Parts: sequence; structure tokens; C-alpha cells
Amino acid sequence: FALVPQPIESIQEFQIITLLAPAEFGRNLGGQINAISKSGGNSFHGTIYGILNTDELNARDFFDNAGGDTSGFLTATRSNGNVVPVNLDGNPISIFNDAGEKDEFRLLQGGFAIGGPIVKNKAFFFVSGEGQKLNATKEGNFAVPTVAQRGLFNGGANGLNTNAGDLVFPTSVEGDAVFSLFPFPNNPNGVYGNNTYTQALSADAWGRIFSGKVDWNIFKINGNQQILTARYNYTQDSRDLTDVGGALFSSIRPLVRTDNFSTYLTGGLTNNLSNELRFSWGRTDLNFDELRDDFLLPIDANTISNPDERRFLLNARVIENLTLPEPVFCPAATACFGTVANTSTSDYFLGPIGQLNISGFSPVGVDVFNFPQQRTNNTFQIADTLRLQAGSHLISFGTDIRRTILDSDLQKNTRPLVTFSGVPNLFGECFSLSSGAILPFCSGTDLASAGAATGFFQTLIPSGSDSRIKLRYNQLDFFAQDEWRVNSKILLSFGLRYELNTTPTEADNKIESTFSQTLPTSVANLSNFIDGRTEIFESDRNNFAPRIGLAASITPKTVIRGGYGLYYDQILGSVVSQSRNFPTFTTINFGGVPLGAGDFFLFNPLTSVFNNLPIIQPGTLNTINPALNFNQLLDGILNTFPSAFGATLPTRKLDTPYSHQYSIGVEQELFQNTFLSVAYVGTTGRNLLRATTPNLGINNISLIDGITGSANLPSITGITVSPTVNPVTFGDLLNNGRPTALGPLNQFETTGSSQYHSLQIGLRGRLTNNFQYQANYVYGKVEDDVSDVFDLAGAYALPQNSINPSGEYAVANFDVRHRFTYSFIYDLPSFRNENGFVRFLFGDWTVSGTGKYNTGQPFTVNSIFDVNLDGNLTDRLDNTQFITVTNDRRQPLVLTQGADLTAMLANIGEDGSVPRNSFRAGSILELDLSFLKQFRIGESKSIEFRTDIFNFINRANFGIPVRILEAPGFGQAVDTVTPGRRIQFALKFNF
Repeated sequence: FALVPQPIESIQEFQIITLLAPAEFGRNLGGQINAISKSGGNSFHGTIYGILNTDELNARDFFDNAGGDTSGFLTATRSNGNVVPVNLDGNPISIFNDAGEKDEFRLLQGGFAIGGPIVKNKAFFFVSGEGQKLNATKEGNFAVPTVAQRGLFNGGANGLNTNAGDLVFPTSVEGDAVFSLFPFPNNPNGVYGNNTYTQALSADAWGRIFSGKVDWNIFKINGNQQILTARYNYTQDSRDLTDVGGALFSSIRPLVRTDNFSTYLTGGLTNNLSNELRFSWGRTDLNFDELRDDFLLPIDANTISNPDERRFLLNARVIENLTLPEPVFCPAATACFGTVANTSTSDYFLGPIGQLNISGFSPVGVDVFNFPQQRTNNTFQIADTLRLQAGSHLISFGTDIRRTILDSDLQKNTRPLVTFSGVPNLFGECFSLSSGAILPFCSGTDLASAGAATGFFQTLIPSGSDSRIKLRYNQLDFFAQDEWRVNSKILLSFGLRYELNTTPTEADNKIESTFSQTLPTSVANLSNFIDGRTEIFESDRNNFAPRIGLAASITPKTVIRGGYGLYYDQILGSVVSQSRNFPTFTTINFGGVPLGAGDFFLFNPLTSVFNNLPIIQPGTLNTINPALNFNQLLDGILNTFPSAFGATLPTRKLDTPYSHQYSIGVEQELFQNTFLSVAYVGTTGRNLLRATTPNLGINNISLIDGITGSANLPSITGITVSPTVNPVTFGDLLNNGRPTALGPLNQFETTGSSQYHSLQIGLRGRLTNNFQYQANYVYGKVEDDVSDVFDLAGAYALPQNSINPSGEYAVANFDVRHRFTYSFIYDLPSFRNENGFVRFLFGDWTVSGTGKYNTGQPFTVNSIFDVNLDGNLTDRLDNTQFITVTNDRRQPLVLTQGADLTAMLANIGEDGSVPRNSFRAGSILELDLSFLKQFRIGESKSIEFRTDIFNFINRANFGIPVRILEAPGFGQAVDTVTPGRRIQFALKFNF
């Protein structure tokens, strides 16, 4: 209620005329019907409409496989450059994909709206309904290891020789199981080159909407009509999401239902006093179904008995790499693979896995930190606003009170996450197979070839517990405002708002009870993290927000507007739903090896034994075996796996995020029906929410001190140590470790800040009675030190250095330096003086259009290696000597051919000096047109035919390019952020 436009988000909303979205095509009549009904009309008014779009009307997406399905035989390149065929069980491996030349797309959408009187001049109704059905596919492209990369030192196509002349297979049995979860690349001309795996994925969607509303002139107070309004809205929809987080085999189907009911009682109490009372209830149900790929096999019910726990788990038949340097098992001119017994699946060797991540390649599996999940949210609201007209003052008082009941089941990391990340080559054991050069890092594929996981993360829960939480919290808002008409030329608005958001509580005390637990000696330092709290976090209770606005008419053609407001945000629900604490939720990292030197291995507690007993209760996925004493089990784990224990919580004191928003502008009438506006708009954000790891990251540091070929299989030995900030010597890695003698502690805190400045220029007007337009230009810059609590396409949420986040301040991920938008509507001549046929065919046409241009989004280049050894894979470059910035939107960055990429990284143990968000993706240009023809049938009926052409110039607007330095396709965009040209037809009957 202050004269302050919302910066950033509202810039694109400045258009006064826009193309109607498909759903709005029918529903926009609702306001007209309601107005007609309230005016006392006795007839019913309504509309029936339908919308059609098919792939025959659409242009091919830029990345759709132009050559159609790719088929052929799989080949591999040896270290000597020879290209050889790849065999499976003695037969050539054929590859193909079913992507096709163009994505399939069939959209049918239709609905109705009708309104009219129930009782003449007393009660009125409005109802609408809409349905949508979309049958579509989307081409998915993923980066998978080539045959050569499926082996130690890129020896998957060569086999290995030891110094003693022994022949060694490229992978161990566990390594074969790991690589078997990746399909072979099938599209050598794809976006990731020889690493591309392409497939057609379902993008089907359906939805239905219903809305009903009743207005009733219920009674009068002091001659003032009191109107009771009741409205109910219902939606149910689903849309197949093809590749969550860009991961293979991560398609899911969200099922969403919403119910909203609200009722208002509005009217005057006296001639200068009015009131509006509102009560509302809203409910959202959210579920996610698994869309399992045919490549994956089911998990054996004998291993995990609960069918819900078997969802989203990875499993595939094992394919062994049998390639050797000379013809022992297969001809020397091939790389050969073999299948093992049908019972040998990846879960037999590795145990069930929820998600697999080899640094530099596409993840495999659905995100373990956010799925599966189910959520039901009920919000009750009562609000009241009282307005008093006192002379030149319009004084408002109000309150808005909400009660939220959120029941959710977020099974955070109940499915194991297995990682194979690059590690520093401090002992000189990793080298290039082709050149023999010693490498500064051992790659993730090197470790995967031996099944040597650098991380195995899983949340364990006690027997009888589960992941369900029941959160309850309130929102209490109060405000007062005065709009003062100082004189005929000056309007002053000022007010004060108070907001109190209570701390969420868990109805069964499931989270709060963990704070008072007596901690075992092995995790006693967790008490410092808990910090004596008795609730999840302490709520902020001093949230007073002043607002002031000014509008002044300097001359009849010049108006100045300005304002300032303090705006508070809310703490995201994910802060609590993601929180996990001992002993209800015990997050363990089983990655690496025991404290002493030994063989690296993949330890899965579901298939491994501890003190001759299974750690996990038989038949379950992550429930601790009740036969084991919990504290003894915890001590045993921590004695075997260094700093394995972790937790996730907010800080004890969590301040409410807020922003200072301010603007000053002038609007000038240049000439009749033409207005120019110029404004400065700024925002200063404080206490912004961020995720941190104050005890360093989740990954330990694996140090390889030996690679052997035991029984013709590769084996890696070494030690695992805790991450250390900026180590100087090898002794630092062995002795310093984490700041606190615990594992990774994930913490939410409100310590972020931001700053936004912008110049906003707008021009709007009417050239003739038939043509009106609006154009806006914004030059702005927004900087912050964190743009979200979750990873974004352009940057990670966590800082490069866990202990020193001050080095993160730079342009924000959503910074747009230049933005231009326009909209217009033109009513063509009606040809009323022409004959009937000409008037019918060419008259009553309306052309409208919108357009938007903005410069590209910033992004950060990161490495796959934990260069500074802080436990987080968020390291930036130290220089850009081999990167060329181009003007090519498709490929903004180009690497110097043959360059040593590690030369752009900092020294091991140090931070990269290249700032966050130093690069920009390509610009975005969207131009849309709409043609509307109205055929009148008498005085009260008409038929409208509409054609919408979205992106009519068919411009490919590319997304952020591959930004991981060592990843396949680095510097190239691999997707588009807007579809190609789409032509959509709609027909509507008004009566």
C-alpha cells in the first residue's frame, strides 16, 4: 500500500496489453459477466472456447535431432587413435535412439464460463471450467562415459599393462557394476559429442480447473449495501518432468490438487466508514510418481520388502569390460564386453543406490535430497480491513491472520547417494595412458573403475521411526495507513506494518525432542551446533515495516512519484522440512576407507556387515537394525569412517529476510495521448537466506597411494582424510581436519545481502483511436553474495570456500543488465461501408503483439575437482588463460585446443581467484503476434477466431552453457529456454 513498484520481478509486468495466455482466453470473460450481473442484468452471459496446437504447426526445436533416429554400431578410440568396434558377447553393439526429427506435441484445451442472476438485483453467480490434455515428447540429451572412459586412466578401450607386464582389465567387478548404470552413448553428433546419450522422454500433461462464485446483496447497514461473496476454486493437474536436475532416469510425474474457498463481507458502515471481512481456506496436495525407465531393473523384493522403499532405486544388468591389451578374451582389434549371469545385477555388487554421480557427467537417478516426497498444506486465513474517510485523509487499519498446517513426508537421503569425484594426485599414482604424464588429479572415472567411492551418503533412522513431519505455524500481520490528499496536487501515503511469523513446531515433537537428547561421546560436539535451543529456531519478533509514498502533480502534464518501503519476507518451508538431526535422522557418509591405509571400496550398509550383524534392519532400506545398540553402532561407524556423522539445521537465531525498496520517478505527457516516464528503482536486501557448511563440506578427501592389478583387476589403495581449509602441507590434511570433531553440518542462516539499482524508462500512448502501445527499457544491475538456497543452473548455492563466504559478492544469477519490452494492439478498419462479404471477411480484425529482449544470464565456471579441499565441489577457476569469450549465443565460451585445463585451477589447497558469475549466456528475444477476428451474430452473440504465433521469428534462445570446465561440451548451450515458433488456433462462442 505504498507507491513503490516491485523492482526486478515487476519490470516485465509493465506491459498494459499482453497476449492472453491460453487459459485466460476463456476466463477473461468472467469479469465482464460479473459486472453485467451486478448491474442488474436478467439474462445469462457466457462463453465456450477451444484451443488447438499440434507439432505440424510448430517449428523444430534447435536441438531436436535433425537427422532423425541415430543408428549404427558402437565404436571406441584407442590411445593410439585407432577406431575399433565394440562387441558384447562376441557381437557388435548396435546403438540407436528414438528421438526423431521433431518433438511430438498435441495440445487440446477447452472450457466454458457462464454467469447471471440467481435472484434479480439480489444474487448473482459465475462458474467456469476448463480441461487440458497434452501428448508430447521431449528430446533428452545426457553426458555419459565413452567406452574409453569406462576404465582406469581412460583405458576402457585398451586394457592395462602393469610395470611388471601383467595384463589387467580396465575395471573391477564393482567398477563394471557402476558403469553398467550408464547406457552407452548413442548419438556421436549430439550436444555432448561422443559422450551424448539421446532419448525421447514423455512430456505428457493434463489438467482441469473449476471455479464458482456467488455474490449476494445480503442486507443494508445505515442504508449501505453489504455484499457477501463466496468463491470456490479447484484444480487438478499433472505434467511429466523429463529430467530433474539434468539427471538420467530421473523422470517423475507430480500430481497436484488444490482447493480454495474464500468468502468476503464488504460494505459501508456509515457514510465515511467501510469494512471488508474475509475468511478463506486453501489446501494443496502434492505427490510424485516414479516414471521408471525400461533400462532399469526392479529391486528384488527379498532385499527390500516395502514396495514404497523400492521406488526410485537404481538397478541394471551388469556388463563386464573384458578388454585387454592383447587377444586373450577377444580380438585385439576390438574393445569387448560380456554379460554375466542373469542374477548379476548392479545391486548384487553395490547394493541399492538412489543416485549416482561421477564428476563431469550427467547424474544418474532422481535427486535423493528432495524425492520421494508428499505434501499436504492447509492454510486458514481471517483478515479484516477498516477504512475511514476523514476529510482529506483515507485511514486504513487491518489485520491478516493465517494458520498453516503442513504435513509432509520428505525422505531426504533415505536413498543412498554415491559419488566418485576427482581427488588430488599427491603420490603421483595417476597418469595419462596415452602420454604417460603424471596428472595433478585422479578423475572420478578412475575411482569408479575400481568401485572406490569418495562418498556414500545415507540417512539412517531408528526402528519405528519414519520421515513424516507435521509442521504448525502462524502468520500474524497488522497494519495502519493514511492516504492524505494534502491538496489538489499532492497525495501523501504513509503507514506501518507489523509482521510476526511464528517458529514452526512439529506436532509430535519429532524435531524438537532431538535437542534435549543426551549425546554420545562420539558426537558430543553436536551440542555446539544445537546451541541450547528448545525450538527449531528463534523467530524474529521486531519486524516493523514503515512505508511512505508521494505523488505530486507539478504541472498539468507532469507528475512526480516516489516511495520507500521496508518489506519482510518469510523463512522458506524447506528450512524446516530439510532439517534433520540426531538421533531421529542420522546422516552418515560411508565414503572412503578406514583411518589407516587400505583398499578403497564402496561400503553399502544394506549389504555389508558390522560386528557380524547387518547395520540395516533386514527388508528395509535405511532403518537401523534394532539388534544393535545405537550408541555402540554410532561409535563403531565413527571409528571406521572419519567424520562420517552429519546433521542439517538452521542457526538458532534466524533473522527475517527483508529489503529496503525505494523509487523516484517522473511522468510527462509529451503530447496528447503520449506519456513518457523515467524512474530510478532500487532495492537493498539484508538477512537473506543461504545454505552453509560451517564444518566444511560433505565430501572427505581420498588420497591414492597405490594402484595395483590384483587377479587381473584394478585395485586402488590409500587413505581418507577430512577436508581442511587452505592446507599448506600434507601434514595439514592428516592433522587439521574439520573445525569441529564432527562430520558435515549443513546449516541455514540469514547472512546474505544484495543490492539492486535500475533506470527505468517507459513510453505509452495511443497513435490513433485504433492503435495503442507501450514500450519499456530498463538498465539495471543486481549484486548479491547468494542468489538461492538451492543450486541454480548458473551457479552453486554453496560458496567456493565454506569458511570464507565474503568472496562470493558479485552480480546475481538473475541479473539482467538490459531489458526492453513492448506491447501493442491495433484494431483494423471495420469496413462498415463495404458490402456484406467484404465486411464479413476483412472487418473486425484485431492484431496485437508483445516482445521482450534482455541480455544473457550470468553464470560461473566451476571445476569437477575439490581444489581447495574444503569438502564441497564448488571450486572456481584461478585464471581464464585458455578460455575465449565469443559473441556466439550457441557457444559463449571456447577452449584452446589441447590446453592443459588444470593450468587454469588454483594450487591444491587454495581458492580460485576468478569471481562468481563472471560469464554470461546468450541474450533472449521473444516476439509474439496474435490475430483476432470477431463474427457478430445479432446483438448478443459472437464468434471469435484467434491465431497466436509465439516466437514468430523462430529464434533459438539458448540456455546457460555447460559450465563445468572438464565436462563434455564445455562452453556450449545444450538446450533452449523458449520453444521454437508455435502457431495456436482458438475458437470462442460468446452469448
